[in-house]
Amino acid sequence: MSYDECSSSSYCYLNGVLNVTQVNHVRMGHLLGEDGKCINVSIPKKLIKQIEKYGPMKMQIEGRVFPGSEWDETIKTLEVNGRRVGVSQCGDFYVFVE
Repeated sequence: MSYDECSSSSYCYLNGVLNVTQVNHVRMGHLLGEDGKCINVSIPKKLIKQIEKYGPMKMQIEGRVFPGSEWDETIKTLEVNGRRVGVSQCGDFYVFVE
């Protein structure tokens, strides 16, 4: 799927290079898509540790899509399915990977 297709979908999959970043004390993923666009990705701790150990990984991610740019300015993090997510640093949405 393309960035635009994912942004308007409730569930999507994207190919790209996944890296870990820290946003407001939350470690989470950023996927640089094949089209050069950045996507926020909430990923499991196991995958975070793997990327921190071996470096960025080329892969396909898939998961539920959540809006990212519609948050109130006072919100710094939120919790989705028991996992903390930081304020959007790139793109207009999040993909929550199980």
